Amino acid sequence: MPHAHNGYLDTMLEMGYVGLALLLTFIVATLHAIGRMVHRDPARAWLVLSLVLFVIVTNFLESTWMRGFDFMWVMFTILVAEIGRYSQPFRPRGRSQHRHRFSPDPQQLEPRVAFNRPATRLRSPRGAAMTAPRRH
Repeated sequence: MPHAHNGYLDTMLEMGYVGLALLLTFIVATLHAIGRMVHRDPARAWLVLSLVLFVIVTNFLESTWMRGFDFMWVMFTILVAEIGRYSQPFRPRGRSQHRHRFSPDPQQLEPRVAFNRPATRLRSPRGAAMTAPRRH
């Protein structure tokens, strides 16, 4: 018999209890990430949740977990990658009180020099006076 017609039983038979535990941890982490995604884009979160639940329930009837280029497995990995786009912590729009750890300290920055200087007189190679354009 090539497979058990149950994705979870097939995972346990092929990779043991450790593989099944890792798969279930992956599924729970995915569902948890969808829960975080709801705050940013609720419509997309509902779509992703319905597709992920479809793949999870389908694997009770058919063995599609980790089957190379099986459509359900590819769709599930694409959905997980889509969820990963929303994995950054939520930051409300506007000024944040916390600095990013790689941003320079504002006190160490050099003051900006204004380029609104008056026009200066320049001499052309032939001796005629020229006016330099103003920088803005």
